[in-house]
Amino acid sequence: MTKLEADLIELVAAESGIRKEYVTLESTLLGDLGLDGDDAREVFEALPSKFGVDISSFEFDRHFRCEPCFKGILFFMRKLKYRDEHVAARKEPITVAQLVSACEKKAWQYDV
Repeated sequence: MTKLEADLIELVAAESGIRKEYVTLESTLLGDLGLDGDDAREVFEALPSKFGVDISSFEFDRHFRCEPCFKGILFFMRKLKYRDEHVAARKEPITVAQLVSACEKKAWQYDV
């Protein structure tokens, strides 16, 4: 594991409240680690200052809900049906590996 990977796992673990031993590069921030709303925003706000990443193209609402994260009855019905937080919330997943990639490139980039 590189120092960058370890530093990002440490950051994500601190924000999610999950022990870093349980955070992997394949972990999704919302589905696996429960990062949403302000907690997810804190991770992305740390990227420029701690890792020099340009997040100007990052679309927060594409991946996370804003606080308060009102889920409602439709969310719970979708969660029961699909058993996937991303599908239930209608949000695209982000993995820790994608954060590593953004830090290596020094910018958040969406694949075209």
